[in-house]
Amino acid sequence: MLLISTRLRYSILALLTIASHKEEKALPLKNIARTLGLSLKYLEKIFRLLKKGGLVKSSRGACGGYLLAKSPQAITIYELALILEGKTLSVECLDKDTACQRLGVCPEQLLWKKFQITIDNFLKVQTLNQLLANTNSTNLKLHSKIAQQKKLQLKKAIKGGKNGKALCLS
Repeated sequence: MLLISTRLRYSILALLTIASHKEEKALPLKNIARTLGLSLKYLEKIFRLLKKGGLVKSSRGACGGYLLAKSPQAITIYELALILEGKTLSVECLDKDTACQRLGVCPEQLLWKKFQITIDNFLKVQTLNQLLANTNSTNLKLHSKIAQQKKLQLKKAIKGGKNGKALCLS
């Protein structure tokens, strides 16, 4: 029924990775992608939006990467959803630009409006800091281990490329 985008889910994981990073220096996006087993290209698209939305800041150079622009306590999942998706719930009759002929008289409209308010209120109090408290380093290490296993499986699958040598995936 209700689908949460991979963009939102992956951004939460990536921001948790940055927030759990003990050192106060920028974390390269390729390290985040490797740790989580996610596409670097996809994360680059996500992080452009996060930077534009003021949730992360970046630095260039040999020690470049990303840092949180706000404390984990100040980043809500609601804010993250708005930056990445524009809204938290997509129901045609709740959009002001809709051409629905039943607008204002439809019994469903109030139902979906209440549902949206409930979701919004829930996400407004869910902070990155709360998720971080519920996520121990073991969970993030598990993500890393799964990513490494996927990478090894892929290397084995493409082994025997030109001249019988494995292709480099790093």
